[in-house]
Amino acid sequence: MPPAWQKFLSLKKDQSKDGEDAPAAGAEGSAQPKKSALKKTSTTAPPNLSEKKRKRAEAWKEGNVTGGAAAKKARQETTDADGEDKKEEKKPAASAGTKIKFGDNEAEAEVTKEKNSTTEDKKTKKQKKQPKPKPQGKSKGEDKPSDSTTTSALDYLTTYTTSRPTWKFRKNLQTFILKHALDPIIPDTHIAYLRTYLQGLPEGPAKTRLREEAREVIEETKGEDGEEERELRGRRRGRARVVCRATGGEVEESQDEDEAETDAESEAEGQSESEDGAEDMKEVEETKVVFDDDESSEEEFKDVDEDEPVKPTKEEKMSKSKKETKEKKEKKEKSSKKEKSDKKEKSKDKKDKKDKKDKKSKKKDEKHVSKGDMSSADPAAVYDARTGAALHSALNVTTNQTSLPSTPKPSSIPTMTNNPMDKFFAEVDKAVPASIDLLRAAVSIPSISADPANRPDVVRMAGFLAEQLENLGCSTVEQRALGKQPDKPDLDLPPIVLAQYGEDEGKKTILVYGHYDVQPALKDDGWNTDPFTLTIDEETGRMYGRGSTDDKGPVLGWICALQAYKKAGIEVPVNIKFCLEGMEEYGSEGLDDLIREEKDKFFNGVDAVCISDNYWLGTTKPCLTYGLRGVSYFNITIAGPAADLHSGVFGGTVHEPLTDLSHIFASLVLPNGTITIPGIMDQVAPLTDSERSLYQNLTFSMHELESALGSQTQICEGVEETLMRRWRYPSLSLHGIEGAFSASGAKTVIPAKVQGKFSIRTVPDMEPDHLTSLVKNHVNAVFEGLGSKNTCSVTCLHEGRPWVASPDHWNYRAASTAVQSVFGVSPDLTREGGSIPVTLTFEQELGVNVLLLPMGRNDDGAHSVNEKLDRGNYVEGIKLLGAYLWEVARVET
Repeated sequence: MPPAWQKFLSLKKDQSKDGEDAPAAGAEGSAQPKKSALKKTSTTAPPNLSEKKRKRAEAWKEGNVTGGAAAKKARQETTDADGEDKKEEKKPAASAGTKIKFGDNEAEAEVTKEKNSTTEDKKTKKQKKQPKPKPQGKSKGEDKPSDSTTTSALDYLTTYTTSRPTWKFRKNLQTFILKHALDPIIPDTHIAYLRTYLQGLPEGPAKTRLREEAREVIEETKGEDGEEERELRGRRRGRARVVCRATGGEVEESQDEDEAETDAESEAEGQSESEDGAEDMKEVEETKVVFDDDESSEEEFKDVDEDEPVKPTKEEKMSKSKKETKEKKEKKEKSSKKEKSDKKEKSKDKKDKKDKKDKKSKKKDEKHVSKGDMSSADPAAVYDARTGAALHSALNVTTNQTSLPSTPKPSSIPTMTNNPMDKFFAEVDKAVPASIDLLRAAVSIPSISADPANRPDVVRMAGFLAEQLENLGCSTVEQRALGKQPDKPDLDLPPIVLAQYGEDEGKKTILVYGHYDVQPALKDDGWNTDPFTLTIDEETGRMYGRGSTDDKGPVLGWICALQAYKKAGIEVPVNIKFCLEGMEEYGSEGLDDLIREEKDKFFNGVDAVCISDNYWLGTTKPCLTYGLRGVSYFNITIAGPAADLHSGVFGGTVHEPLTDLSHIFASLVLPNGTITIPGIMDQVAPLTDSERSLYQNLTFSMHELESALGSQTQICEGVEETLMRRWRYPSLSLHGIEGAFSASGAKTVIPAKVQGKFSIRTVPDMEPDHLTSLVKNHVNAVFEGLGSKNTCSVTCLHEGRPWVASPDHWNYRAASTAVQSVFGVSPDLTREGGSIPVTLTFEQELGVNVLLLPMGRNDDGAHSVNEKLDRGNYVEGIKLLGAYLWEVARVET
């Protein structure tokens, strides 16, 4: 801006500020001032930042507002407390025809907006406009949103994510959501919905403003030791990180407390300056200024009224503010040094004892330390999972390639550049199209293990994965043959893919299990799309296809995570061994024998196992699963006539196999889910008070269950009873009848032979052998009671025991920290109603902890029609798997 314009604006501001000292309207010998038609910008200095942070912290504790809303509230309260002298005043505008001199030039300022009333008329109007009285009995801080508004907003978010076709845009609810995105008003249970909604929000001022407010909260929560609890601060920071990423922002690296505060204050001052500048430019645009000549002099502007007191310039205010900030910082540094000195004195004795203990381990560690890495460090000093920041004090990086230490287990602590996980997350985001293409290729292979006709496809899928692992750089990749299938001697079992990534003895080793076979699927079963073509609904982000969530998506997630590590230039912090099978959906034939054979060979040195083959408890919050039900699968065969019969000729004259089977099926279970086989419930472990308490604080609602069902056909009405029936009590389900007519249309045939299939999900302390005996005795007794001349036989096709692990193990602690770093919330600890028999085998044979770390949601429809995996779950799931590997290397064992 030319100096002449700057001087002109400076005059306008000085006139506005001194409007109160001008002569009264109509006074003799004075020009009558006019009130400006332009908006005056407040030049009040920003309130003390520490006070704002204190109010934000208190607001979060009280469950009120935070982030940008709290900032506004804090500023308002500070302004009110300062008194009347800080209220905004309207500034007078230059009267029409006022001469403004620039050296030898003259500029006539003409206000474009004419005033249609006299000063007296305005006085009359001003007297009539009295401020409305404030409502009595309502103090500041009580203006919380109503429960109905909050409920409507949460339903609005839920509908947007889970039922996009029925969702309708509502501006008032979007405004509410953007206002409270950083507040506890939107609970952690809806964080996934909130993230999805913000990601879909078009770029604009609202999204940009929210992104900046999230960054502000992240900065505020970096150095508030002593002002609020660590857990609360972590929750606030975690929420802000999720919002920042969802709105397209990158989380900045952390600073120390003083730097963070100083920068924030400077930023606040800069924002105030920019606002002043914006108002100035608006004034210039709305005010017509005519210069006598094209060029204006740059000489010092001579004020019209030289008797007016000189006001401090904006530069002087900034200098004063910086001086005050510097004094605060020096004062704080002195206080901090004193506290550190006191702590140092207290911890000296403790440190001496610790040094003696660590002396031996330090010598051992130094043998394994690579150049440029630290030999020992406190894990918390290296990387804060919630902020994604590596502290400079813990770093000694000498090359562009991020290096990792090779210290012995369990003290192997990765040494990274700043924000290692943010770099990793960024690479995952960049590779989203390629990751989806990889899943699309895998889904296109119909690797159905139950159908012999698809066995070549199952083998082809094994080769597909082996190729991906080889391209990834695994040192060992093998497709291990298992021999013939027990119930089909002429059919080869699909191979198990064994691979190893990394062989550093100083790192922990994680065994990753998954399966690449899928359940049968036909378009005629009720699929809306081809089950073996990955179809993406762009509105909802749902990716439909058989195996998308069970279990091809999670298996490929590991591969994508390792690829992102390589592209980010980050060394993978642990060794990984892969065990991927192709018969999980048919009883994991041959897997248990392989584990026993390779216990001291391939599986030697494994520290823990991680399986991603289950689902979130609901649809909004991640979980870690520490228990599974077992499964025993039965087949009942009833045979009679030598061939199918015509019902018109033989109906009523023969014992029909399907009629016998129907009676037996009806004797197994009641419509309310109660198993009627004698002796089944006697094996179930009794419920204890401590176990019951685990069901109290889980994030789950009956609405989520109804959403997953697509109906309201649940048996129980309460959450606790529903989850107990799903996790800790057995269930019996009828699956189908083979041999009966099932095609469309009508066919009057009596089947000569039918096979009924059902399964029982088992729980502790049920024994598979005893269960099979009870089932056979019951079925035979019921059949004998029918008096039928047909034959009946019962067979257990496969069985798996229930499994329960310890969620207090370091493997679970690492996974919990990883969930917080990716999703910003602590995961639920759950059990699951499904079965993965190999979990118990790994635990018993290898003697290690097994973790279930799900990627998909409970409404994914695994084993059902229209199976899907949400794109958000796939992408964030890849990040979670990578973050889990990172935290495993850091966690104390």
